Amino acid sequence: MMSSAQETTPAQVFPLMVPADASLGAYDGYLSLSAGALNSKLWMRLSSLPSRPGAPLSESCRLEMGEPLALLLEGYEGLVLARLKECTTVAAFFLELRTLLENILQTRPSCEVPPPSFYSGLVQELDEVGWDHLVWLQEDLAALRLRLSDRAGRDHELRVDLPAGYPATPPSVQADLPREVTLHWPPGSSLTSVVHQYSEAADSCCDLWECLEDFDRECSVMEPEQPSRSALFRRIAVGGHSSLVVTLDPDNPRSIPECRFMGSEAAVAPLREKLRSNRHLWDDERLTRVNLERVLDLRLPSQTEAALDDISANCCICYGYRLLAHPDQDPTLGETPDINCENPQCGRPFHRACLVEWLQSNNETRRSFDTLFGQCLYCTNPITVKALRAAF
Repeated sequence: MMSSAQETTPAQVFPLMVPADASLGAYDGYLSLSAGALNSKLWMRLSSLPSRPGAPLSESCRLEMGEPLALLLEGYEGLVLARLKECTTVAAFFLELRTLLENILQTRPSCEVPPPSFYSGLVQELDEVGWDHLVWLQEDLAALRLRLSDRAGRDHELRVDLPAGYPATPPSVQADLPREVTLHWPPGSSLTSVVHQYSEAADSCCDLWECLEDFDRECSVMEPEQPSRSALFRRIAVGGHSSLVVTLDPDNPRSIPECRFMGSEAAVAPLREKLRSNRHLWDDERLTRVNLERVLDLRLPSQTEAALDDISANCCICYGYRLLAHPDQDPTLGETPDINCENPQCGRPFHRACLVEWLQSNNETRRSFDTLFGQCLYCTNPITVKALRAAF
């Protein structure tokens, strides 16, 4: 007859999980599992166990685990937490965890352990690719990162996930490229095939990156703040508190890009008209920035000029560019100024939230339904904005 959770000891459930101190306040080790033909050893640490008898483990315990176990339990975190709340002994929790993991393993064929030939073959493939290209290798050899260089000398990193059926089953590859790469995987393919195909893909993007990097060097780039290699756009300052979002075609980066002007209509309307009427001046042999300056008949401000009052795109109320909804928000996702004064001699930008708050605090502001009518705090020109919440 099977022992109950009260009679079972932690060592009977997971023999490789051992007490980390004499007071039995922590356990550390590996979970040895067997589910049919599936076997796995997964690291885990359970510490800060409650000292009060009968207290649920969740009262004070801390659960740590290695990446393989975390991936295995992905999507089941709530269930694990529920078991910690229900169980009052380590043995009881271990029994519940073992049952959960064995059920997961039985329904996940991807958890199969590869045959020995998988490991010897992988070592041979890394010999062919060159170990100097290897950036990182997961402990169980199921994933790795490879570095390659394009013809212009830029370094690129590939994340390669190897299934248990590799190399008969193709790997999953992730790369920071502007175009998706369809991996061709005929019989006999290897990591060398991955490097070759992704090197070709990176080389095909070199002209695109040359045009984008020229914007980064020569212009005041507002977004993206830390551009990835897959980003196809740049938002650049054009003066008059206005900006231009330029999106390049990865297949023909020197052609006329998609352009979206941002700012007061008084400031951007003349630029929009020049772009329309001067398209015939565009030369596909030139860099995109050079063509834009020629067609728009202006010199795009540089990064060193970004602080000048006429060029700055910062909100003229809070003096910041990104407005975060809460302190923990990703700084790159904050609200950017999207309201401009329509006075051609002013054109100053504001965050919608900042402008609403300022207008609501001004006694001269009028309200009609959800629209606020007031004056620009710099030039007193009339300015309107949709209210974000009820006011007055």
